[in-house]
Amino acid sequence: MTVSGTVLEMTEVAVTILTTSGSTRVYPMSSVDYIEKTQTTPAIPSIPSQDQLPSISVPQNRSGDYSEDFSEKKNWFSSYWKSGGYVEMSLSDENVLSTLMCPSSEYGRLETGTIIEIDLSFVAFEEGGAGLCVSAEDGTRLGVDINPDGWCRVWRRRPNFNTETKQYTYRIETIRGKESREIDKGLGTVNRLSLELADRVILVGCNGERLTSLNTAMSGDLTIGLTVSTYRRPPTTVRFDNLSVTSLQSSPGIGQ
Repeated sequence: MTVSGTVLEMTEVAVTILTTSGSTRVYPMSSVDYIEKTQTTPAIPSIPSQDQLPSISVPQNRSGDYSEDFSEKKNWFSSYWKSGGYVEMSLSDENVLSTLMCPSSEYGRLETGTIIEIDLSFVAFEEGGAGLCVSAEDGTRLGVDINPDGWCRVWRRRPNFNTETKQYTYRIETIRGKESREIDKGLGTVNRLSLELADRVILVGCNGERLTSLNTAMSGDLTIGLTVSTYRRPPTTVRFDNLSVTSLQSSPGIGQ
């Protein structure tokens, strides 16, 4: 079949499409012969000014309660591992969001007061971004992307169960975005991105400085993901290194 619309997410087994009629559909890759992608650009709310944002916490122990320096290949990132000791993800199709999920068995339960950090740098870039997300058991994801032009985008993926097809579909919405001086610009430049799970708030930071905050109650059985996205002009190639999960309150379960 031929599917016309915006690719929201593509895996080896299925593709999620925002169709030209405005609906979201999931199709098995085996049934799709060709994907004709179109681009829609939603209005992007601006990020609040710096004096409106709460400060973020910077862990004194940068290695964290759980840390992964990618020096050795492991199952969950083996497809993207490079012998130089990092993970490299690359997308050559337009309008795609790809997520590499880190299983919760690696770091335990994410409690309030937990900070997730990752180093990332862009090898190739035209349009798109890369960053971190957290995923709940129901499929809801909240993520933040940055790019080497200094742009920050916060997004959310919501699941919707179709009672007729008995399948879940997903819609990705941009919550806010803006150019940020806290992001170091340029290809090859390393930025350290962070998500802090505060009390009913997620604080987003970069290089130890705050970027934005979101009112949300996401906590508990969450899964961490590394994300790469493209828009109308691929490719996007990104290197990830030094993932850490730190409990500021020494919550039980972290790293266990």
